[in-house]
Amino acid sequence: MATPVSYIQFMYPIMYADSVFRDLYIELAEAMTNRGYFVSTLADYAVALRAMHNYSIDADVSRKNGEAGMITAKSEGNVSIHYWNKVEKGRYSDLQMTKFGQRLLALIKAQGPSISAGGENFNDLLNGTTIDEEF
Repeated sequence: MATPVSYIQFMYPIMYADSVFRDLYIELAEAMTNRGYFVSTLADYAVALRAMHNYSIDADVSRKNGEAGMITAKSEGNVSIHYWNKVEKGRYSDLQMTKFGQRLLALIKAQGPSISAGGENFNDLLNGTTIDEEF
């Protein structure tokens, strides 16, 4: 079974090579990701996508001093270019800033509504996994 590290190794080799920060970003992504929302086999993929998304934002040298948001203009010397980005407003709009975030957003949307109580994902029950098998 794939782990967040194995997804990162395949999808973002530069982050994989940066083992200290890679592990930190995975730890943060684990805390930020509700594993119960995803079908169990996709939870590690979601964690990896969030970690790669956050790492790529922080590693982007064009974002000086921790700037955030969609880049809609760039300047170099006396040359500037401006372009229009269609940004979906709402809860997950920050995920549109990177290709990894966009993949995570698509994964979230593909999961559809989740039925859960007490942190247990009953979507897994519908797929044949019982709570006892998970613990």
